[in-house]
Amino acid sequence: MSNLDLLVINLFLQEVINFNQVRNYYLEKDKQQSALYLRGVVELLHQYKPTPQDVVDLLEKNSALSKKWTPSVMLMKSTKMNELYKVISLPRNEIEKTLSVMLFLLRDLYHKIRSTESNRHDKWWYQDLTDNKNLYSICNMLNINHKEVELIISYPSKTN
Repeated sequence: MSNLDLLVINLFLQEVINFNQVRNYYLEKDKQQSALYLRGVVELLHQYKPTPQDVVDLLEKNSALSKKWTPSVMLMKSTKMNELYKVISLPRNEIEKTLSVMLFLLRDLYHKIRSTESNRHDKWWYQDLTDNKNLYSICNMLNINHKEVELIISYPSKTN
């Protein structure tokens, strides 16, 4: 997972961009990049130690997600690392649902701990990304061209 991938996910976690913008960013990737991206999402999610109950809670409050989706069903049973990898191995037609469930779950877990960690200035992912000064500083630190980030932020926020 590239630094730009991490930054885009954190822009989503902080609600600077919405799921459709992340989705558009993801869809631009080739097959190999897509696989690396999904493995990176799994590794990030695993760090937050999700539980099946976290998945149930998410699905109950987010009407855009369905309990009947294959990735939802799988994650409601287990959120262990091997299960997370099984979920990203679903057929291509399930991957967008997988990405959606995993990113929204990651966002929920992120918000749960951000309030206690937000004063940790040594962790860039807790910095306020709505502040352009912070965003540009983080882009410089991660060797990301801020124009790439501006382009992603300008992606359409709705599906066509």
